[in-house]
Amino acid sequence: MPLILRRRLLALAAGLAVLPAAQAQGTDFPTKPITIIVPYPAGGIVDSVTRVIAEHVSKTLGQPVNVDPRPGGNANIGTQAGLRAPADGYTWVFAASALTANASLYKGLWDPIKDVTGVGVVVVAPSFIAVPATLPVNDAKELVALAKREPGKLNFGNPGNGTSMHLNYEMFRQAAGIQMTNIPYKGQPPVLVDMVRGDVQFSVYSVGIAAPQLTAGKIKALAVVSDKRLAAYPNVPTLAEAGFPEANVVPWYGYVVNSAVPKPVVARINSAINAALESPEVQQKLRAMGTEPQAPRTPEQINALIRSDYEKYGAAIRAGNITAD
Repeated sequence: MPLILRRRLLALAAGLAVLPAAQAQGTDFPTKPITIIVPYPAGGIVDSVTRVIAEHVSKTLGQPVNVDPRPGGNANIGTQAGLRAPADGYTWVFAASALTANASLYKGLWDPIKDVTGVGVVVVAPSFIAVPATLPVNDAKELVALAKREPGKLNFGNPGNGTSMHLNYEMFRQAAGIQMTNIPYKGQPPVLVDMVRGDVQFSVYSVGIAAPQLTAGKIKALAVVSDKRLAAYPNVPTLAEAGFPEANVVPWYGYVVNSAVPKPVVARINSAINAALESPEVQQKLRAMGTEPQAPRTPEQINALIRSDYEKYGAAIRAGNITAD
């Protein structure tokens, strides 16, 4: 056999040998059901958002997409389980501020830059910075002036260390140069009860939680943590418009996978999630939950967002000497 022909046959054989490996890297993904681990309790807004996305993605990918709530450990239990699953793309993790904040609050968890790849940002959840209706302030700067006149006398209702609400407060407090008394709670609803009663003078609430008391005139929204004013509350300025752009970090919700998942699989997942975001039906359902659906993003854009939040939240946590307790 001529040498040149032998070399061509060897090259062809080598190409055929790597074909199954290439298929395993994602050209035939998916071939079995997918699981989305949600590190929060079933029945909440996070769970509801995920089920809307899962239903549409399942149709796009032609496989069942199962939602698996695994709450506990300030979202660490479910997140760790998802990131430690086989890196084949069949396990996704619901991601929120805990993904980046907890990496600074706890030791030995995950590195958001090295261990994680973003596959979808689906919604943002704007928050209000709010005070009781009886507090004699009408905007963020008046609140700051009052806090400076009476340092430590105003109570901040903290719905949980490391939550986006807590970190928004810390970034606001640090930017304004004020001090409040931090009162810990388990979640937003009990904080809101105590604010209406007058025991808490300041907190940060998701729009859906705060809206009923805001409409009833029992609390006042001084600013909204959002990139733009909300259509339903056009008179409430953004935190940036109120004079504190460095504190305006808007909580986003989406999905990540282990960074070792092959790029073709990541691209396939990202494409399916982006297709859901372009669906008018999905957009309508997400807005009905008080969230704002997002425009499609690439994995590279999501990874850049993760890096940015990790740096901002980490700086706030270190500056405020915040611990996990």
